[in-house]
Amino acid sequence: MTHELTAAELETLRLLANGLTAPEIAAKLFMSLGAINSRVIRIRFKLGANTQAHAVALAYERGILATPENAHVGVARALVAALGQGGYQLTREVGDGRMLPLGGSA
Repeated sequence: MTHELTAAELETLRLLANGLTAPEIAAKLFMSLGAINSRVIRIRFKLGANTQAHAVALAYERGILATPENAHVGVARALVAALGQGGYQLTREVGDGRMLPLGGSA
């Protein structure tokens, strides 16, 4: 069941879609991190999303957020932020088969 998002929740969702993390959103909106985390939980509940990245994807899919030409960039940033918070690290394979952190040197 989808519940309507408040204006504050929509603002937070837009910031998530632009790739900001919860601490960055808290600083930008002059709010506590706990308040932002609670808001994100409400957004996820209302959209039926399992993760922040899922919430952003559902918002685009359902037309809650307008899909700009570069929407994939925001979704990718949100996904990277969500993965980082979960203790995951993005890696890349180098020529000899080793996996290095994205941005790391061989």
